[in-house]
Amino acid sequence: NRVLTITGEEGHLFGQITGQSRHELYPESSRDFFFTAIPAQVSFIFDAQGPASHAVLRVGGQEITLLRMDDVESVGEE
Repeated sequence: NRVLTITGEEGHLFGQITGQSRHELYPESSRDFFFTAIPAQVSFIFDAQGPASHAVLRVGGQEITLLRMDDVESVGEE
């Protein structure tokens, strides 16, 4: 399994997939971001309130749904 780690630093957003380099994400809209270093986009999906419930990574012609880590941990506990 791979993890996409999203971090914010000095007003910039970065994404790093397990085993790969960290790259800056650039906004296309309030929920859609893209990498310039690699051909990939990330869309954050929000519920009515709170942080993003999940994200969709588009890379290599695929759409991969990404769960929040706290959601993944709670699924493993059931």
